[in-house]
Amino acid sequence: MEMHSGNGYLKIWVTTAGRSLPVKGVPVQVLTRDGRLLYSLKTGDGGLTSTVELEAPAASESRKPDPGSKPYATYIIRVDADGFRPVTDADVSIFEGITAIQPVELIPLSTSGSFMPGPPPQIIIPTPIPDTQANIPPFDPPRTDDTTQPRYRPEEDDEVDV
Repeated sequence: MEMHSGNGYLKIWVTTAGRSLPVKGVPVQVLTRDGRLLYSLKTGDGGLTSTVELEAPAASESRKPDPGSKPYATYIIRVDADGFRPVTDADVSIFEGITAIQPVELIPLSTSGSFMPGPPPQIIIPTPIPDTQANIPPFDPPRTDDTTQPRYRPEEDDEVDV
């Protein structure tokens, strides 16, 4: 693993049902890129873990870009809760001096252990408002007393649809 000169911070936010329900008491692991366990955490109220400190490159490295390096460190998080599909995120980025909040959405398993199907996707087709014409600008015919509007006068050889 690379040596880092700074520290960043990480919280994990575990939810389900389209991020609308936090999940309490979920075990969460934070690992190095080579798989070494750094932290074992549990989510509390609101589905959040406590904040952990992780090594990260110095912020000054992002000010002088080097194509061969990156100004952040990456870690792996694993979330494995009973009744939910396990989740592993292998690219959690940590920057020096920044607290990252990593969202994890859990997908419930059915009672047989297979994935529960989600609701069918909704397709919304807008209906036109009655008695309107879309994308046609309002047209005000020229008034007879208005001399600023040009008048169109057909020539004899102009084709006119009637």
